[in-house]
Amino acid sequence: MLSSEYQSLILERFPESEHPRILVQLREVDRFLTLTSTHQRRFIPLTEEADLIWHEMIVQTRRYAAYCEALPSGGFVHHESIGFEDYASEVGVERAVRGLLEWIPEYVHTFGAFTEEAAEHWAILRFLREVVGLDLPAINRLTGDAEHHVPPAAHA
Repeated sequence: MLSSEYQSLILERFPESEHPRILVQLREVDRFLTLTSTHQRRFIPLTEEADLIWHEMIVQTRRYAAYCEALPSGGFVHHESIGFEDYASEVGVERAVRGLLEWIPEYVHTFGAFTEEAAEHWAILRFLREVVGLDLPAINRLTGDAEHHVPPAAHA
């Protein structure tokens, strides 16, 4: 959990942005880091906007290190710029795709259902909604067995 001092510091770095939106991004980045801390090599892409928040958190090195120590794993969460294609070539396409989906039930179990405001900060959720055609309630019902939840049109 981000301290109020750490949150304020981040908010100061984005004065042109709407603070309520930045607070949601901070919350989602916090959730991302919580989930990522126990699965360091999992590929969970945030949106570019949310990633900028993470970058700003990292720049505050002492606070970020202390924050990471308080995460479930207690270990430093490293940032690595890697695209999906590079990640998939490293771990295999099937494992990469499965990894994109398997954290969704974990998120819902840990933090509750995705809300509209939260969902917009996760790149894979945008893809599932805009390309695959899943609505948010369907995404929130995913159990990790993605094959049974993808609409038939998405298999074509």
